[in-house]
Amino acid sequence: MEKHIYFVRHAESEANASGQDLGDTPGLSALGHAQATTLARRIAKINSIKTIVSSTLPRSLETAEIIAGFTKLPIEKSSLFDQRKRPSLLVGKSHLDPEAMNVMKEIFDGYVIPGHRHSDEENLTDLKHRTGDAIRFLENHPDDALCVVTHGMFLRALFVSVLSGGEFKGTDLQRAIEHLEPESTGVSYFRFESIPNPISGRNSPLWKIISWNDRSHLPA
Repeated sequence: MEKHIYFVRHAESEANASGQDLGDTPGLSALGHAQATTLARRIAKINSIKTIVSSTLPRSLETAEIIAGFTKLPIEKSSLFDQRKRPSLLVGKSHLDPEAMNVMKEIFDGYVIPGHRHSDEENLTDLKHRTGDAIRFLENHPDDALCVVTHGMFLRALFVSVLSGGEFKGTDLQRAIEHLEPESTGVSYFRFESIPNPISGRNSPLWKIISWNDRSHLPA
């Protein structure tokens, strides 16, 4: 068995353009619409994709709808692929606001403290559970090729979950935050295989990360 998953970070949102935390409601910016259209032309060339799976948040859904307009593929919504929930007290604040930066630093540092939670955000344990559920969702999905429209931080968490077999540590997520940059409409291609294990005699499920954040469809 083999599955091909094309993860896409949504196109630029109004929140990305403004540099503010606007909560879950913002859709795409004007540039984001143009980016998504260019991305859609690329996805339309991958004939094997059967379904678009999208986060339930507007910026991802708008990106998915633009892709669907070119590919005529159905969209399946799943909150498993929503963005990591940030503290609600940050809504309306600039990402560079000193208070916001202090809160995010406390959350980042807290990933290595068991059970740490600043307020009402998703913490490390929450992300481990949700990435595990998302991976199982993909493994069990009836289609063998999917385009998944999601978010940058959640893509990082998925990456470390695949590398660690779901047992990632806070330091693993911290490194992913610092060293992996999923950009708007970047395409990351993961492949899932079930292959014979010569020692156990059983088929061993195996995820492979083939490419990360490919944006060759956008102008240089």
